[in-house]
Amino acid sequence: MAAALFATMMFAASTAFAAPAAKSATRPAAGAIGIATYGVGQTIADATPLSLAGGTASFVGHLTAGATSGEDDVLDVFLTAGEVVTINMVAADPATDFAIYVFGPDATDVWEDVPVAYVDPSFWNDGGGKQPLTISSFKAPRTGHYFIDAFTAVGNGYTGGSGDYTLSINVERRGTIVAIVNQPTSALAYKDSTLIMGHVYYAYDIIASGLWNTVAGGDVTLLASDDGSDYFPLGTQTLEADGSYLFETPEYDRKMHYLVQYAGTSALTPSTAYTSVNMYASLAKPSGSRYATRSYTLSGILAPRHTAGSSAVRVYLWRYVSGKWKASGYRTAKASNYGFGSKYSVKYKFPYAGKWKMQAYHSDSSHATTRSSYTYLTVK
Repeated sequence: MAAALFATMMFAASTAFAAPAAKSATRPAAGAIGIATYGVGQTIADATPLSLAGGTASFVGHLTAGATSGEDDVLDVFLTAGEVVTINMVAADPATDFAIYVFGPDATDVWEDVPVAYVDPSFWNDGGGKQPLTISSFKAPRTGHYFIDAFTAVGNGYTGGSGDYTLSINVERRGTIVAIVNQPTSALAYKDSTLIMGHVYYAYDIIASGLWNTVAGGDVTLLASDDGSDYFPLGTQTLEADGSYLFETPEYDRKMHYLVQYAGTSALTPSTAYTSVNMYASLAKPSGSRYATRSYTLSGILAPRHTAGSSAVRVYLWRYVSGKWKASGYRTAKASNYGFGSKYSVKYKFPYAGKWKMQAYHSDSSHATTRSSYTYLTVK
């Protein structure tokens, strides 16, 4: 079993922000948390993920302003409701007119959406200090992916300049740790459920202070997401006397992400931990229906339903030659609607008569690689 440990963040009052005017910027799409690299995304759809290891991250970037447009650097950070964030941006050239916008989990376009926190360039504010730019004590109102958009001011023939900058992020995490102790190492069977269980510990410094076995009281909530971005609550329970919790998940039909959130107390701050649970699809073995000499329709059933017309399944083929099965490639089968699932099918003319075997194969981002059992067919 792998243990996923995440420190917590402190609730604090967020800075009040007035709604800004529309701006020229871009925003990233929700993605897995990782390490920021150069080649930063310029839209929400290709945002560069940042790892907040230890509650902090730093990113060095470069912005270039043109005559009519300016670049955006969009970063993706995962925050839990109640976490308090401070963002600081310092440009190598103090004269540059840069800005920072923060967009929430529902944002899709940094040009059109309204940020949840921001610092405008001084050009838009009729003067004022340009360096450094700071968003302090912003409290995330909900759990999900947030997008930090760094950009340079452009407008009416004016550009805010170009140059290097350093962006630093700090998230206040302290107080408690939530441990998930049963993170599955393999995928679940189709529509199977699993147990999410663990402990909540009071631990400012669990090694030095020996507080690992000091348990917390209060409630924990289990949340779920099918995309790792937007989480919805499944249920809340009070911790046992030993600080443990145990949830049984519903019977879903695809990969799910589960997040356990500790509600906190007057003495202990909230914390979270998450785990991903993969699932196999339901994939029936292919059957062969003959409609002409050596010509067959190869088909079967796939669940859950996939987009009609999509290349959802491969049918792998083997020919029996000289006492051995010899691989003969695969054919791609298209999906069509079939009840609450899909039917996959492909027409195939076998190059030789004789004994063949087939196996269906399916893999996508929502399911673990799934293979059917074999079908044996005598081709005539």
